[in-house]
Amino acid sequence: MKQALLVLFLVVATTSVVMSEPFFGTLFALGVLKFGLDIISLGSSLNKMIPGDHRGFGRSLRSGRSVGDNKVSSIFLKASINDVDDCAKNFVCQLAAKSDESMDGFETTAFAIYGHATSIDVSRSDVEFQLASNVGRLAGIQQCQTIYARCPMSYGQLLQTMEGAFTESETLNHLKI
Repeated sequence: MKQALLVLFLVVATTSVVMSEPFFGTLFALGVLKFGLDIISLGSSLNKMIPGDHRGFGRSLRSGRSVGDNKVSSIFLKASINDVDDCAKNFVCQLAAKSDESMDGFETTAFAIYGHATSIDVSRSDVEFQLASNVGRLAGIQQCQTIYARCPMSYGQLLQTMEGAFTESETLNHLKI
């Protein structure tokens, strides 16, 4: 489930401009499917990057990069470049600002992947997401809304979009489409 959530989050980040137009809903769903098929080759690389204790992404991408690690790095870079309205970073920021008690199951899982960044490694391709997590954790929701003001969606809308896309992705995965 965590691998699927990571993939879904990056899909949302790379297609957030498309999501703002209502008639592109189908295109977004197709983007999720295409991206999911492209990401299947990551397999064990994602397992290495999502440790059991959820203290970040695990080993550094700088040491002993495999082909899968390079692909993950490329995906984060693409997600960052294509997140022109900062919605993905806004989501990570506001998620990190929330208290554990106020999170639902989906948020708890997303937080385990993105919300625990306590330092910033500027050599990693996910540095902007690390920064977003730290801003939320250290400065709070108001600062998230200030820094990522380009995002036209509220936190509730972002959460609903991600939960809906994740549910749809899980359904299609069970159908083996």
